[in-house]
Amino acid sequence: MLKKEIIAEEIRNKIITGELKEGKQVLGRNFATEHRVNLKTAHEAIWIVAGEGYLYHRPGSGYFVVAGAQEMAERHGMTRIQNGMSTMATKAKALGLSKETFLKVAKHAYGG
Repeated sequence: MLKKEIIAEEIRNKIITGELKEGKQVLGRNFATEHRVNLKTAHEAIWIVAGEGYLYHRPGSGYFVVAGAQEMAERHGMTRIQNGMSTMATKAKALGLSKETFLKVAKHAYGG
C-alpha cells in the first residue's frame, strides 16, 4: 500500500471515530509530520478522501470534513469489510473448510 493510501485510510478512520468531526479542517502538514512524508504525499491523501466525498475544499482555507462524513465513512467501511469477508469465504469454501471452521477463524482474527 502506498503511503498516500495509508494516510487516506487514517483520515477515514479518524472520521469514523469522530476524531475528525464535521467542519474540522484537515491539515496536510500534520499527516506529513506524523508519517514522515513530504507535504505533497499528505495532500495527495487528502485529495483521495475529498474525491470520495468526505471532505470539501474551501478556496484559500483548505479541506474540511463534510456534514454526514462519519456515517458515509462507516457505510463505506462496512462495504469494504463485507467484500473482504465474501472473498475470504470463497477461499475457505475452495479449501473445503466448513462454515463453522470459517466462523471460528473469523472470530479468532477479530480477537474473540
